[in-house]
Amino acid sequence: MINSSVTLNNLPPLETNTKIYNRQKYQIDIIFDNQQGNRFQLNLASLVSLDIEEDSREWYKRASLTIRNPDNVFEQQILANALPTQYYKFRNDGRDVVYIIVKLVQDNNIKESAVQLDYDVWGMSYKFVVVDREEIPNESPKLKQLKLYLWEYEQQILAETNLAWSTNKLLPSSIVPADATDAQKLVNTGTAIKGLLTEALQNYSAPVFTDTWDTGSSKIFYTAPANYTAADSLSYLLKKHVGTQIGTDNGADPCILSRTRYTNKWNLVSYSTLFSNAINNVAALPGVSLPTAGSLQREVITISQQAGNDTNDYSFVLPQTPYNSNLPNTNFADPITSYIQNINFVDMSTIDSMQEMVSTPCYSNNLTNKTFGLDFKNNDIQNVKSYIDKNYSSKLKLYSKPDTLITLNKTKTDTLAVKNVYSYSPDKQSQLAESRNFLLTSALFYNTSVSFKTLGLPLREVNTFIGIQRSAGSILDEFANKLLGQWFVYNVIHHFSETEYTNNITAFRVHANNNLNIKSNIT
Repeated sequence: MINSSVTLNNLPPLETNTKIYNRQKYQIDIIFDNQQGNRFQLNLASLVSLDIEEDSREWYKRASLTIRNPDNVFEQQILANALPTQYYKFRNDGRDVVYIIVKLVQDNNIKESAVQLDYDVWGMSYKFVVVDREEIPNESPKLKQLKLYLWEYEQQILAETNLAWSTNKLLPSSIVPADATDAQKLVNTGTAIKGLLTEALQNYSAPVFTDTWDTGSSKIFYTAPANYTAADSLSYLLKKHVGTQIGTDNGADPCILSRTRYTNKWNLVSYSTLFSNAINNVAALPGVSLPTAGSLQREVITISQQAGNDTNDYSFVLPQTPYNSNLPNTNFADPITSYIQNINFVDMSTIDSMQEMVSTPCYSNNLTNKTFGLDFKNNDIQNVKSYIDKNYSSKLKLYSKPDTLITLNKTKTDTLAVKNVYSYSPDKQSQLAESRNFLLTSALFYNTSVSFKTLGLPLREVNTFIGIQRSAGSILDEFANKLLGQWFVYNVIHHFSETEYTNNITAFRVHANNNLNIKSNIT
């Protein structure tokens, strides 16, 4: 078995597999391996396009690869004595591996030298498998193309493996499951997720976990149903996961499962932890803090002004992105790749606000004590908005108190709009998975969003922050308060073609920089 992080990540840069995009040289290695002695490295001259998609809502990456395939030469043994490195034989069973490694060969514009580059930020290394393919015909067989649809190897294993697994396997040796009480059988959901991944992948590529893995405050006893794949069990456990307790106000929230892009380490991190790394507040004077870029504040994107003499119309010049810090890979700003001319902006839709942003009381039964429970306080929409104020919005404060972008009205605050849910989870903390977790996720991913296309850079990554600013000051109005400032990136497409490397970026935010004065007492 090939260890991609050791063997393939250290491939020497060959000129045939390097390209210059946006003034930077990249090494791009695309290697096919059917794991039975047939390994084929693609010459970049055959590349038509490569799209690698990252999304916060899926731990794994997807990709599509289109290559030239005149007369189906990719699969043909043109010569009788052709070597296995000169063509490729498809297995078509989810074991056609495609290694894709992208990294900077040299760069003079970033703060670190090439030797010190963090390739989890400035590179990508993936072990994909082919999940589907299509032939793209043309006027002549000489112009045929082959398009391959890919997802990560580990997702293929999880999606096809019916794993007979139980959290009983994670109990300490001192506990005998047959004799244990229900309470003794419970394990933290984060521990359960790690145990499931370890067992499901141990025969393929043993998973490595980050030191920041969130074990969670929720507990579960779980045995996989007979028809569940490991991917099904993973999805179930993630829905039941409530992050580690923060503070003393029941501050636990959902987590995002992901992997580092080059070293491929698994990470489980809460929303609130991510927001905590957007800004650092450094003491500038006694009693005065200076907001500087946090470790996840990657880049400042500037919107170029349209032509015309409008100098007199601009008065707002305060930056809405935190100042530069001494942390590496923060507030990157390139005079070419970090500029855009157009942006798509949309607020939370009325339908999402009406259906998702309402109080969600959670009912439960305590079977031991024969009592019926109701948790309304944690799931009241006004309290949820206060939770977001404290744990997300306020962490992005620069000059004034941010305004959380959740619109309330009398129908919501008088609980005339209610979504009732029931939980079988064993305690109130675990029951947040069926109630407040959904409210918090909706408040983030259904909220105000932007999307735009720009010249490509590898450091654009999901679960990080970007700042958006204008090339000149602008009037301090409600739109500027919603548009300018930090955004959470949740979808990135890295598009490579013969001649260009671009990114399509989608991001959301939960706050405006200042009070928008949207009243909540409207009937």
